[in-house]
Amino acid sequence: MPTYDPNKIRQKNFVYDNVIYFDGKISIIFGTYKENPLKTIGCRWISEDDFLGYPNAHGNPTWMPLPDKLALVILEGLWASPTEKQAIRSGFQAALEELKNRKA
Repeated sequence: MPTYDPNKIRQKNFVYDNVIYFDGKISIIFGTYKENPLKTIGCRWISEDDFLGYPNAHGNPTWMPLPDKLALVILEGLWASPTEKQAIRSGFQAALEELKNRKA
């Protein structure tokens, strides 16, 4: 099986700097989706039986944008979990803080 590199999945409508979480199967980005000036997270995952992963469109891997309420819950849960620390990447904490401040 080829190596899965979420940094290579780029879409014109979801601009991001880097992957902020990657555990080998699940990846999360923080970026700008379409014309919305506020950043949000996007996620995707791969499975052993489908290396293309999900979501995908017409045979191309894509990112699934999530609403702020759900994005915040996911990032807070990952941040609080001691078993997920090794998958957290650069930009994760800044994304979490931005979403928290937006909620306030």
